[in-house]
Amino acid sequence: MKISWVLANDTIIDPAVDIEQLRNIGPLWGGWKTWRSYSTDNVVCYTESDARSLIAKNFHARCNLHIPSAIYSNLDRPAGVKLYQGEFHETVDNPDEIVAMHLAASTSDIVLLLGFNLCPRNLDNDRLAKHKWHNYIQYFLNIIKTNPEKQWVVVDHEPKIEKELKSLPNLQFDKLLTILGN
Repeated sequence: MKISWVLANDTIIDPAVDIEQLRNIGPLWGGWKTWRSYSTDNVVCYTESDARSLIAKNFHARCNLHIPSAIYSNLDRPAGVKLYQGEFHETVDNPDEIVAMHLAASTSDIVLLLGFNLCPRNLDNDRLAKHKWHNYIQYFLNIIKTNPEKQWVVVDHEPKIEKELKSLPNLQFDKLLTILGN
């Protein structure tokens, strides 16, 4: 059984936890913002400007950098980057997280989601933020629904969760220390 971790951009892991313990369970996936803190094995960069900047710094020599195939030509076809298909048709915050979930699911039976905040949000006073959050939750929901054979585990999350996610049979919750066997 293959297991992968997906780290949200805002992941904060207790410094007492050895990242190698996570890696012993499975590879780390995440957006490029997670690499500095956790040396993420598989890094996703969705936007062309960020990908251009990372490639100019030879970032793809330090990890498996995944970029959309649609921007590959615009970046002068850099050697050593990994390509994926697809794009977002709706405005969404943290697209790297969503893509990392998709890519991790393509290689894993169990996907451990660390650092994600799926709590309900009161965004009634900010229509754009409310729209982006709705889109994010819909993409998140769609990934889990279209991968029913995969087990998704949200790690160290408080009990409250967006109502759309509550009835997913392949979505569970667990504690990091339990997963690590501590």
